Parts: sequence; structure tokens; C-alpha cells
Amino acid sequence: MGLRGVVHLNELQIEQCLDLCAEASKEILRHYESSEMRTEVKQKEDRTPLTKADLASHRLLFDGLARVTPKIPVLSEESDEQAFQERHKWPVLWMVDPLDGTREFLDRTSEFTINLALIDDHRPVFGVVYCPVTALAYLGAPGVGAWRGTQQPEGWLYEEVRTRPLDSSRATLLASKRHKNEKQ
Repeated sequence: MGLRGVVHLNELQIEQCLDLCAEASKEILRHYESSEMRTEVKQKEDRTPLTKADLASHRLLFDGLARVTPKIPVLSEESDEQAFQERHKWPVLWMVDPLDGTREFLDRTSEFTINLALIDDHRPVFGVVYCPVTALAYLGAPGVGAWRGTQQPEGWLYEEVRTRPLDSSRATLLASKRHKNEKQ
């Protein structure tokens, strides 16, 4: 695949991280297809929705990453407040959004993801965006490359994602439909 230059991870650990995303995806989709999905919603302090799917994915990813990379702490969007206070002391950590796009999940738009980022010295060194509905993983590392991955019976199959050089005078920005305001 070519991700040998990823700091702190070997190729087996990368595949194990992708396997965790696929497992969490199955758990999310179980809730997504449930007729009781709308009755499982709570509000977080910031008034964003929290579902049983968020929590199930959080537990699976949190515990799984702790097994795959036991020396790297995990900070999830659903972590307790103590973890958020401690994170500044961690030179390396996983940042996890176990279900990014909970409103889209609730509206059944299929526009939600699982996000993992390995952070070293406050900079991302590896990331995964996993799309549960399509079962596609997008992964990459700065200076190393980017790939689209699909899980096959014999393991993960990767296709390199090619991009054009960044031209800041012609950059395209994407924003969520949910986060529009007058400034956008």
C-alpha cells in the first residue's frame, strides 16, 4: 500500500484500525436501520444530538484502539471531561469522532462518517474517514499519500487517491449543509 512512513504505526496496526472502523460501522448501521432510532436521542451540553449509535461506536473504537496501540491514549468526542482536560499532556494521541454527522444519521441521509486521526505533537500524522453506508475507507498521511480502501474477504484492497497540486488562488472549500450561517 505504501503507508510505511506513518509515524507510530505499522501496516498491521493500520489494517486493524480499518477493521475497527468496519466493526463500528456495523454497529452504527444496526441502529440506523432500527425503527427505534429516533427514540434513542439525547442532547449533549452543546445542544447537538447524541444517539446510542454514537455511544456504541465510541466504546468499540475506544476499546479497540487501546488494544491495537496500547501506548497511545484515545480522545473521543464522547470521552468524559477528564480526558479532555488531560489531553494537553499527551504528546501522541488518537482523536476520534465515532459518528460524525449525527443529524445526517438521524435524517437517514447516509452522509455520516467515522473519523480517526493520529496526532503527534499537535499535528495529524495519519487519518481515516470511514463511510458506513458505502463501506469505503479513505486514509492517508501527510507526505506519504492517500488511499481509498475496501474490505475484501482476503483483507483490505487499496486504490491510491491522486490529487492535483494545491493552488491556493483556486482552492475549493467544502462545508456541511447543517453549518451554514450568514458568514458562509
